[in-house]
Amino acid sequence: MRNAIRFLLMLASNLFPLYGLFFLGWSPFNTILIFWFETLIIFLTFQAKLLFRVIKGQWFALFVMFVTVPLIFFIYIHLVISTLIFNGVTQLEWAQVKTILSSALGSISLGIFLVLLNYAYELFYFIKNQEYEPPLSNKSKNARKELNTLYARIFFLQFTVIFGSAVFGITHKPILAVCLLVFIQVVYNCAVFFKSVRKVEPKTDTVLNTGNTF
Repeated sequence: MRNAIRFLLMLASNLFPLYGLFFLGWSPFNTILIFWFETLIIFLTFQAKLLFRVIKGQWFALFVMFVTVPLIFFIYIHLVISTLIFNGVTQLEWAQVKTILSSALGSISLGIFLVLLNYAYELFYFIKNQEYEPPLSNKSKNARKELNTLYARIFFLQFTVIFGSAVFGITHKPILAVCLLVFIQVVYNCAVFFKSVRKVEPKTDTVLNTGNTF
């Protein structure tokens, strides 16, 4: 049941930008902005998980939080670049970028809410199922694994946005660029989702077989 809800939330949050583009009158930039917000929310969700580990006495998680902070600057730079490309801005003027972002945020609030709901659900089960165990340490494999997962998700999403921006810059067809971006994002997230499901299934089988043995 949990996996079904996770999958539906993931699909809804990833496909909603297309619905906004074709039925709600969104501009192509609005759809790009949704994916930028997803990157930011991924980062904040990861930080929230680390903070919960710190509360549980896993002090190495505090070091990991500090190490990953520079990612926020990488995310911000990509926001500015995407804003410039999709809105035909030739000079980096923060006042103009701020005006563009302010006008876009009001119309995409529902899309942002779906993305938030998706990752809030993930965070809820992280806490409920005590997925913060085993604890992080400077020698543990799970610390490197969690960092690699974070970097992979953020860099893939950001470079997907760059790819969509490049397609738009070359073809001057924003709808094509957005459709490609959404397609790549959905395929990637589906692959990650089914990989995580397959990792859980063998553990469940092992527990059942052990129970039947005794």
